[in-house]
Amino acid sequence: MYTKNKSLTVTLTVLFSFYSFILVSQEEVESFDKEPPRKNLQFTQAKFEKNAHQLPLHTEGEYSHYIPKRLKEHADVQPLKDGFINVTKPPYNAKGDGITDDTEAIQKALDDSYLCRMIVYLPSGTYLVSDQLRCFRGWNDMWNYTAPGRNTSDYDFGRLSGYQIMGSSSGKRSVIKLKDHSRVKENLLLTFKQYGMSLKLMHCCLYSALVRNIDFDMGNNPDVSAIYLPGAQFCTIEDVNIWGENFYAGIKSPPGCGGCTTNLKITGGTYGIVQTAFRPDPLVTGVTLIGQKKCAVLLKHCRGPFVLNGFKIVSEDKPADDYKAIWINTDNTKYGNTSLALEDGSIEVKGEKGSAIETDGPDVVMKNVYFKSSKILSDTSQTYLNPHCRF
Repeated sequence: MYTKNKSLTVTLTVLFSFYSFILVSQEEVESFDKEPPRKNLQFTQAKFEKNAHQLPLHTEGEYSHYIPKRLKEHADVQPLKDGFINVTKPPYNAKGDGITDDTEAIQKALDDSYLCRMIVYLPSGTYLVSDQLRCFRGWNDMWNYTAPGRNTSDYDFGRLSGYQIMGSSSGKRSVIKLKDHSRVKENLLLTFKQYGMSLKLMHCCLYSALVRNIDFDMGNNPDVSAIYLPGAQFCTIEDVNIWGENFYAGIKSPPGCGGCTTNLKITGGTYGIVQTAFRPDPLVTGVTLIGQKKCAVLLKHCRGPFVLNGFKIVSEDKPADDYKAIWINTDNTKYGNTSLALEDGSIEVKGEKGSAIETDGPDVVMKNVYFKSSKILSDTSQTYLNPHCRF
């Protein structure tokens, strides 16, 4: 009896494992816009990686025709062997003077660097932008079924080829400055996305993205968030400062599941961090959140706990009466427990009516956390499906 059903058992196990792997939230399976992003690069990148993942890049040879023409023509100032593209050099020529619009220059550098597995480097300066900077990966960028000598379970290429952008680590900081009242696509400035089969969003397969040593001046753009990076393994936001006169959030959906955010400071904004992606255990460490209007951290949805380690949260001098430093607001509609884990930090809520933490049911765990607030924890859970918070 066992022998007869063995193949069925194996088949069901494989199917269960596969569908468990691709499980994503409703947000992540929404269709993309009518114009497919990076359609021209998805398939050329897979072809390029046929054997080139083991070879150095050169401007001549078997794979040279996959290198963008504009980059090959300026190999004297942008040598591929260096591993990075300098946006201020030809053919991109970003000015970094805070006056000239550098959106197009940075976007071209991002596209070319990704295709060639390089890093975009922003030297010290202020780079004025007026629209979304897109870091979009396609399904064939992740799975390369046709590569010789590689089986269908081998997806290391996807992990090696994420978009990566870095600023200067010495001297003056590298700043991306959003022009006031910009019409930014999706209200997301620096945006990382992974498209899966049928061109549906599948951010659980978004690997190896990096934002490091870059500051963001969000100006007066009340609906725009600075960084959207809901990725997984090896995705990192590191050494980043975000501020502005009026903006929505510093980070929307930071990476989890083997990714992390570290050394982050956000000053101002309606929210500091907004977590909406179904990603396991997002980790944010070494973070300072100051002067947000509604709350410093808004948790709508995640898989497992949102982990905040080594943190400092301070409200505005005169916060709104309904201000919450941390707000777990799942609306009892999302799967995943969206719990909260806090360690080694402090929360200061000025005024008499705000709360340090408000939850509509998910659990809160804390260790070595200091409060200066008239109200530490509010539990607003009211339904049988979402029982009272365990604290």
